[in-house]
Amino acid sequence: MVRCRDTMSVATMEEETMTVAGAAGITTAIGTLAAGSGATAAIAAMVAIGRLVVTVLAADMSTELQGSGRPPASIAGSPDTMLTSVPCHGGTKGRSATDDGGESSEPPIGVLETKVAEIGKSVAAVCQYVEVEKQKKAAKERRKVEKKQAEERVAAELAEAELKKKKKAEKARKEAERNEEIRKCLDIKLALRAGELRDEVREDVWQEIHVAIGELCTAVARGKQAAGPTMATAGSGASSSKTDEINLRTRDLCITDKTKRGLEPTLEGSPPMELPPKRTPRRSGRLARTRGNALKTPTPKKTPPSIRKKTPAAIGIVGRLRFEKKVMNGLKNLDALVLQNICKDEGIAYYSKFESIFDIAAHRTRVAYGSDDEDEATSDIGGAEDTTKDQEDVSST
Repeated sequence: MVRCRDTMSVATMEEETMTVAGAAGITTAIGTLAAGSGATAAIAAMVAIGRLVVTVLAADMSTELQGSGRPPASIAGSPDTMLTSVPCHGGTKGRSATDDGGESSEPPIGVLETKVAEIGKSVAAVCQYVEVEKQKKAAKERRKVEKKQAEERVAAELAEAELKKKKKAEKARKEAERNEEIRKCLDIKLALRAGELRDEVREDVWQEIHVAIGELCTAVARGKQAAGPTMATAGSGASSSKTDEINLRTRDLCITDKTKRGLEPTLEGSPPMELPPKRTPRRSGRLARTRGNALKTPTPKKTPPSIRKKTPAAIGIVGRLRFEKKVMNGLKNLDALVLQNICKDEGIAYYSKFESIFDIAAHRTRVAYGSDDEDEATSDIGGAEDTTKDQEDVSST
């Protein structure tokens, strides 16, 4: 009797130990499954749960056998061995826990199957819950990463747009400063050029005035010498008397009388001239058709610069300089590309913007007024003609 009690206490202690170990294994497996270890963790959890179920079943069977007065040593063993002896759903009925042909244990096996089914459903629900939570966590992490990437992308785009805006503003500022500097340099050069031209014009005008005054004084002096008193001679007196006689004879004559040379000649014995009568042709009803082509409007042609008329501006150096200054004022606000095209059209070599402005102005002034040598020759010819005319007027007086 004492031995039976000792055996029952040992079996009870083993069952409690196995129950605690199974519960610990289930807790560890579920923690591992929740941590996301995958299918291996799920299998481990199922095995631990199976062991716990077998342990519970063994404890129940031991309790029932103790109540019936049978020794519990016959059900002792490992949980794996007992797990293989538990029938599945729809299987054959299990054998008795004893080999001596005792009573059948059908009611405990049905209860065990029900408990195993409930535990299986619970495990499946736990696995499904863990999988859903894992998917939610992964989706949440993915959304967080996508949101962070979108924020970084937007920040990068804003920084790039701000950088482009700053570069554009800096470029516009530098271009404005460059244009302002070019305008200032051009104004300074134009002012210097205008001052030089003013001095040159002043010197040329004073020189022309001095030359004209000298020529006028020379002409006046020559006229006074030609109109001075001369010694009368006998030959001159005779010629003057003959001239007076001729003037007296021709005073009463007119131009028609002076052209007459004698009487009109008369033709004797010549027959009268007979001319045929004039006949006017009749006009017919039909209009004559002309074979000539209709007059065509001539196509207007551009006059080449070589034969183009000069500008009817002020004549002289002053007008030339005014025209050149006007052309330079019109060119100073143009762009370098436009000046290059103008130089290409007019056949001028392009070096820089400032030099091209002066070259174009000089070229257009030369086309409008002619070359400097031509102007000097024209002024010399005009001065010589004026001097000759003054001398003729003085001699006639």
